[in-house]
Amino acid sequence: KPGSESRDNAIRLLGGVSIYHDEAATVLVECLDESDRYIQSEVAKALGKLGSRSPQAADALCKLLSECKSDTSKTGGYLTGDVLDAIWQTGPAASSAWQDVLEVAQSTDDAHLKGQAIRALGTLGVCDSEVEEFLVKVARDEGQSWAVTSLGEIGFGEETREWLTGMVEAWVESDRYSDQPPNFMDVAVVTALARNGEFEAMYPHLMEMGPRGDDGLSADAYLIIKDVGPAAWPMASELEEMVGGLDDGLSGQMYQALVLRRAIGTPVDKEFADVLFGLLEMPADAELRLPTPAMGNLLGESIEHNPSILPRAITMIESDDFELKVHGLGILKAGRQSSQRALPDVMRLLAEDDDRRVRYLAAGVIVAMAPITPDQIEALREQTLAEEDEYIRDQLVAAAEYCEWVLAKNAGE
Repeated sequence: KPGSESRDNAIRLLGGVSIYHDEAATVLVECLDESDRYIQSEVAKALGKLGSRSPQAADALCKLLSECKSDTSKTGGYLTGDVLDAIWQTGPAASSAWQDVLEVAQSTDDAHLKGQAIRALGTLGVCDSEVEEFLVKVARDEGQSWAVTSLGEIGFGEETREWLTGMVEAWVESDRYSDQPPNFMDVAVVTALARNGEFEAMYPHLMEMGPRGDDGLSADAYLIIKDVGPAAWPMASELEEMVGGLDDGLSGQMYQALVLRRAIGTPVDKEFADVLFGLLEMPADAELRLPTPAMGNLLGESIEHNPSILPRAITMIESDDFELKVHGLGILKAGRQSSQRALPDVMRLLAEDDDRRVRYLAAGVIVAMAPITPDQIEALREQTLAEEDEYIRDQLVAAAEYCEWVLAKNAGE
């Protein structure tokens, strides 16, 4: 129903489906036929979440940008910005739109819209001389750090490399980091060079950036290495030695070592998993507060390659501790189909746990595990009938219908 709150919510939910991305995109694209800019904007945001996995979503975004790029009205510019952000999320799958994105960046007088277009250029992966020349000009003339960030993402020629390297050398020679922290441009330049084969050359400069912590690594250097990721692998042993190993006790320094290991590409082996579980199992009132959902996601995503994670997650959801149950369910949800062996344990929670919050989370885990078997779907429907909480019952009905739909789609393929 056009204009209804439930329809707006459905559009947002379609952007978050974990499978059958093209089917979701088909429904969303049909909504673009409406003239309502608000609906088109919401659809663009949803398509952006699907674009990297759905060619249909990516193509729709490219077409929509071509249609709305010349509309400079207030609502038109707002829509164009949302489409650019969606293309930025989509990345190389929307690379055919690069000329339209460049045109918006070159022609708009809106600084925010220009920044959105420049950011999108970086993720499209098109290393065209016209794009490089434009980004260099914006960086030189306007001091636009996003332009340098995008250069780092698409790559650049030798002339641009020499210009960027010369900037870093001038900063170091002037000893500017001794009395002031790096600014956005400093960080963007070093990151761009580090991304493009210059990490070892940039490493000494990283050590000069900003005030260092007790571990000898400044916050700026730490964030750059996180952003650079696998390109930092040549210096992995040096970084490990600097920030410490995984046996330094529960500390911010140890957590920094964990994050860098993950960014560089170190797999979640038993040692890594032991530390992550140790952090998740800390008391809720512990002094060290860390982003536990991110650690749970990391463990869940690693179940396929490290099966020992699954029984430990099952043990967590069997605990009497609410926080441990939440962490365990988060791991299982992130594991998706790799967590299916835990389905009977999750069903047991649905039937026996008195906390409606736990039952609500358990329903979400079952959706993430789909496809499940017809017998399991029937058991889920039986549990729906036994559920006394109306809100949870609605969630279970939706979960069963979704699992049935996924099963039918699989049977038809």
